[in-house]
Amino acid sequence: YGACPECDGLGSQAAFDEALVVPDMSKSLAERAIAPWAGMLWAGNTRFYQDALPSLAKHYGFRLYTPFK
Repeated sequence: YGACPECDGLGSQAAFDEALVVPDMSKSLAERAIAPWAGMLWAGNTRFYQDALPSLAKHYGFRLYTPFK
């Protein structure tokens, strides 16, 4: 009741810039298209992502080498 419709009464909004997350849409996930993940995905100590991405690709029907766009 009476809360700001833009921020739901929180006083701030969270947003992200797609161009910063995926700066080159022609790259695939396997080519490290998602910038924040680029350094950690194949770093050796993050086996979770190495196992999770192929499983997600299989489940949702996409290929890791398909351009992100």
